[in-house]
Amino acid sequence: MATAATYLQLTAEFGGTKFGPFPGVEIRLGSDPTRNDIVLPEALGVLPAHVRVIRQTDGSFILGPTERTATVYIHRADARAPKLITTPTAMKPGDSFSLVTAEGPRFVVMVELPQKAEQGAGGGLVAPPKAAKPGTAEGVAAEFKRLGLAKFFTTKIGSTLNTGWMMVKSGAIFSPRYIVMGMMMLFPMILAGGAGCAALSFRWQAAAKDEQITELKSDLDACGAGDSGEDPTVASLTASILGDREWQQSLEADPEFNAAYMARLKSVFERADRYEWAYERKKSDLVTLIGRFEDSLGPNLTRVFGYVAAHPGFVPDRQWGLIQANSEGQRACGRGAALMTYRQASNLEVSAQPDALADAGLASSEDVALKVAALRTTLGSDPREFKEEEVQQDGAGLQGGYQCLFLEGEDERMDPKALAAAIGKALGPKAKGLPEEGTDHWITSRLVKFYAADFIFGYEDLSFSKSTPPSVVLAEMSADQKSFALESAAEVTARAVAIPCIAVLEEVDAAHLGSGTPTAFQCLYLKYLAEKAAK
Repeated sequence: MATAATYLQLTAEFGGTKFGPFPGVEIRLGSDPTRNDIVLPEALGVLPAHVRVIRQTDGSFILGPTERTATVYIHRADARAPKLITTPTAMKPGDSFSLVTAEGPRFVVMVELPQKAEQGAGGGLVAPPKAAKPGTAEGVAAEFKRLGLAKFFTTKIGSTLNTGWMMVKSGAIFSPRYIVMGMMMLFPMILAGGAGCAALSFRWQAAAKDEQITELKSDLDACGAGDSGEDPTVASLTASILGDREWQQSLEADPEFNAAYMARLKSVFERADRYEWAYERKKSDLVTLIGRFEDSLGPNLTRVFGYVAAHPGFVPDRQWGLIQANSEGQRACGRGAALMTYRQASNLEVSAQPDALADAGLASSEDVALKVAALRTTLGSDPREFKEEEVQQDGAGLQGGYQCLFLEGEDERMDPKALAAAIGKALGPKAKGLPEEGTDHWITSRLVKFYAADFIFGYEDLSFSKSTPPSVVLAEMSADQKSFALESAAEVTARAVAIPCIAVLEEVDAAHLGSGTPTAFQCLYLKYLAEKAAK
């Protein structure tokens, strides 16, 4: 049976051009050709990224302005007048939307079988050719042709030609209505002026936001608003997606951690392509570590802790990674899926071999004594004896040509099973000196302590409790130490929330990540709030 596809079609007064099919869950419209599926002329007042249409699993749609200044109107099938929207809004069958002004380019969202759609868009010049089977020469050629036609008909010239042909063919060009429209096309500044007026009137019409939000309550419940009836927040959405209500209180009670989390959340969404491997590869160190953490940390902690291995970018069989700034603000080597430093491993009682970061000069040197001295610096007061021939080096691919010097031998950072067992003992639900499971800050405290283990001093004096936000616990630490622990923990939390969302928006099955699947509405709204808060 053929799978229904999503199409957008301009209404008759704008030419009736049909765009699609769109295979993804998200369709973007704007004036920037590099960021959108449908490109509209900037002269109309369209922003580079103006609006998104999200298809949900039940076949319904969510319409959302990309930013607050993106003027979008929804035309309800059962309403007399269009409404300006400023937040993600559910669309019903028969609804349409327009950009810039209520009379601007107006699109209808349709779901049809591809065979039906290929018959053409109401007599247009060309119907998009059917996409051939991917992975074949025929498929590649057909895809280039289909995308080329789609790109052409979204340009100013292509759209004008297609619209003109349809009006001539149908005889509509002789209608007074189209004669007036033709005259207006000679004066694009009128439209630009109209867009400017729309932008000025936006502030006035934004006063209707509360009324619009009230209308969307049933949809917003899916975002984690709960029974309170309040609008969802980043904190409530995070709690809903991570499946632990304590996240909301923990984020709201710790402004410093919350600020770091918001910044990292926006960054992960913006750099989605660098995390593609995390949800597409069903066999990776990330998936392995998540499976091991399930046994030692339990589901709630694993849902977040597993993402210590979800580093941006993917390097096959990576043993070492470069940490740009550790808790002392210095570059350091990180080893294993979790990219743990030697000091971090030692404080968490993870058995590890000492290592040291070597620059290009030291790495290429034949002076083994200098390399031994570097390893001695890592060991500090540890009197451990070793032979020069035990010194190894690896990591020629590290940024800047750095290499990691290390001693040969077993290292639990490279063994997911042993690593998970050690982390479970130090930071698991029943670990001593940490908040009890289900209490305030119980997960954030563990994440922060995981990275605070890299501190060269002060780690043993840290005392977490259920009533103390992690940023307060770190108040006596140095600025570098505090920043490293808070921001690293916030980065992992952001990955745990955003990566499953990116998979949902890209329509990729990420069940191998083990966490619950968020809804498209939750993800869209969370992304919207993160972008808005960063401005």
